[in-house]
Amino acid sequence: MSQLDRTQNLEARSWTCSTMRRPVLVLLGLAAILLSAPLARADQDANIGAIVYSGPGLCVFGRSRLVQDSSYYTNGVTVLPNIRTFDACAGNPWPDKTMPAGQVAIRAVLWMWNSNSASWQTCRDPGWYFSDSALAGLYPQYIYTGPPCGSGYYGVYSGIAAWDGSAWRGDWVWSGYLYFK
Repeated sequence: MSQLDRTQNLEARSWTCSTMRRPVLVLLGLAAILLSAPLARADQDANIGAIVYSGPGLCVFGRSRLVQDSSYYTNGVTVLPNIRTFDACAGNPWPDKTMPAGQVAIRAVLWMWNSNSASWQTCRDPGWYFSDSALAGLYPQYIYTGPPCGSGYYGVYSGIAAWDGSAWRGDWVWSGYLYFK
């Protein structure tokens, strides 16, 4: 192959790459936008996480989360509590601690503000949920269509606990509150 042939081949490849580069970049850009768009838009979100226990050999982190979702998926109230267990509340990242079945528990009580009595009252309480297998995290979700107890202010009080062999270790975490109509 002559030097001229090699140059022509490079120019042809260069032309093909630059010609193809623009549509490929446009398609990649559109794909990035579509992939970053949420499937269901959360209109409001009250979400608080905290370390609820830190002791020798066990760290328990819990989150209480309440989401108002007006999408066609739920059109209502979604409660998303979670618990994670770690060997220690130090280091980066915290080392997961796998707990035996039945030794991780969570309870998400949905509360509603009663303006007549100026107090929070239980709206829904599905009770305690215990792990049914060995795990380091538990992520149940409770979905209620529409505000289950009518329009008003709602909050979630999540009980987060792990059994360390001698006692349940944990506490309750408040989500904050949102208005649902």
